[in-house]
Amino acid sequence: MDSAYKIVTEYAAPNVHWSGAGLNHLYSENNGIFRLVISDSEKINFKRDFFVFNAATDEVFKSEKYINRSGPDQISALVVDDVKFFDQSIMIWKGEIFSPIPEIAGYMPSIIKGRLSAQGRAEALARRSSKVYDFGIVLSHPHSNMYGHFLTEAVPKLATIKFLYDAGGRFPIFIGRDEGSFVREFIELVIPGADIVSTIGGEVLHIKKCIIPSRHSNYLYHSAILNLFDDLSDRCAQKFQGITFPEKLLLSRAYIGPTFRLLENRDEVYAAAIECGCQPVRCETMSIAEQIAMFRSAKLIFGEYGSAMHNALFSRRGTHVVSMNWINTVQQSISASRGHDITFIMPEGGVPVLAGDGAASSYKISPHLVRLALTIL
Repeated sequence: MDSAYKIVTEYAAPNVHWSGAGLNHLYSENNGIFRLVISDSEKINFKRDFFVFNAATDEVFKSEKYINRSGPDQISALVVDDVKFFDQSIMIWKGEIFSPIPEIAGYMPSIIKGRLSAQGRAEALARRSSKVYDFGIVLSHPHSNMYGHFLTEAVPKLATIKFLYDAGGRFPIFIGRDEGSFVREFIELVIPGADIVSTIGGEVLHIKKCIIPSRHSNYLYHSAILNLFDDLSDRCAQKFQGITFPEKLLLSRAYIGPTFRLLENRDEVYAAAIECGCQPVRCETMSIAEQIAMFRSAKLIFGEYGSAMHNALFSRRGTHVVSMNWINTVQQSISASRGHDITFIMPEGGVPVLAGDGAASSYKISPHLVRLALTIL
């Protein structure tokens, strides 16, 4: 405990007074891991309705009830000795693959298992460290090269890292190998001048004193994290104040490569949306700062369920979100956290196209329902 307390008071946040129980304290977890609590959980009861067009059943939406009974988790971080970090943000602790929950999403162990064969796992555990760092903080995870996962699961952790940097902490921020450029863009927007360390090739980094920020398990975001998004949105809006962005966005996927879902009648659907005043935008051609500024000014966001739509995290209260298809509860949680109105238009047949086994699934959306949903808003 004394060692962990010294880490926080001398290295991570020397300008914060950590005395007293309750908020802002350390307590011991199992096996000598310590948890740093920055802000306690919030008891918020979300009462956000959502609308669905053309659903054959409400079975897939039953989990939505959990959102209305939940509140944001606490903001905290694990303080762990002697963590090895390599490849695409894989961690080893005490000779085993380390995927602590809620720091790492519950689906992550299966992702790691899929990437490492039994032999690869054994080889990874046997690797010797090529570089040693006295102190550092791990931001990314093995799925951070997917924009939507990084945005919703890792970017909120920047609130913790910024808090520690603002409190005088100076330490490297570790990210995995082959991360998308958006990872560094986000870090540099939130913490200009941050020391970013990325793994290269097969090297293994040894972090003697490692902090791993927690994530929000239900995608309902703490007010401190929402404040981070608001501050980021305001600063990006200032940067692009001379540009007039569309108020009604059509999130185009026309130029994105193959995915597990394919909207067969995309041209018809896009034509219907354009008739209703939506303007096509291609997020993948824009910088992160420009995307943030655009979503901040939007009053209506229309498109297929996916990573680009999760940018609604930067949109204001009262924004209307209309999603073609439904995959999981993430977008509803974002809407609940941000105070958005959200509508889903289900594919023909009324059954959602979910993330599958890698095989692409085609589906169609009724242009008539698109016009109806966009007209009544």
